[in-house]
Amino acid sequence: MKKKVLINLLVIASVSLGALGLTTLSASASNVKRVSSSYIKKNGIKHRFYRLTKNTKAFIYYYVNEPGAVRDALTHRANIIMPKGTVIDSQFTGSKTSKKVLYGTGVDLSYTLKYKLLGKNRLVGGPTFAINYSSNTVRIKRPGYMLPYGNNVLYSGGLTGFSQFGTYDSNAVKLTSDGYVEYYKYANRRAAENIISAYQKQTIPTSYAKINRSVVKGNVTYLYYGHKLKGVSDSKVRTKGHYQYRLAIANQHTPYRLNNDASASVYTIGNQNFFTFVTGSKE
Repeated sequence: MKKKVLINLLVIASVSLGALGLTTLSASASNVKRVSSSYIKKNGIKHRFYRLTKNTKAFIYYYVNEPGAVRDALTHRANIIMPKGTVIDSQFTGSKTSKKVLYGTGVDLSYTLKYKLLGKNRLVGGPTFAINYSSNTVRIKRPGYMLPYGNNVLYSGGLTGFSQFGTYDSNAVKLTSDGYVEYYKYANRRAAENIISAYQKQTIPTSYAKINRSVVKGNVTYLYYGHKLKGVSDSKVRTKGHYQYRLAIANQHTPYRLNNDASASVYTIGNQNFFTFVTGSKE
């Protein structure tokens, strides 16, 4: 049974990675076409968020970090306790011994939480976990700090980065389901299983901050946290406290699609252009 569940989760994770376009693609500007917001609304990768009302048992699948290795070691499974109050995203459900299971394969958990649960030498690039559905898992609306579609990883480069996906050396900003913003500086390293995968090639953030407040005004999502986030263009708006810095993430409402049907929305963060995958490839 354990082996079957492991295989099922790995299949789900690979489907999720492929659906989000997180494989090496060959694209050019001529392959990129504008699509309507109604297309994204119909086809966009959506989420189901849950909040844990109690400390909850879960399985999480991870790779062992081998410094200097091109790839990480084979998958292992750990029994963990997800803390009360954790927000998770479940894109897939299944069953095990007649119980409904929530599979985390969409929006990632924070590095802070994964480090606490597993330690620094155990890497979970993507949120590959399983939780038995129970009264401990309460469905909630999308948190204000979450983007409406996709895996909430924004890649630098905007439309240029999207059209050259797989060859463009892009940094990334990741928003996690449990309320962190993480910055990843591009590094030439590939992790075997990583929601940023062969593109970002890194599992440990360059910098990160706990989101203490989020405000949505029009097309802009404002995130507030207590310290400077290295690598991004944030603004200092207070002299002390938990809301000292503010990061503005502006949706340009200009979605594009590659010939293979993977689509992305263009955002700006400060004075930089980013994109994030919002639909998967149909190939």
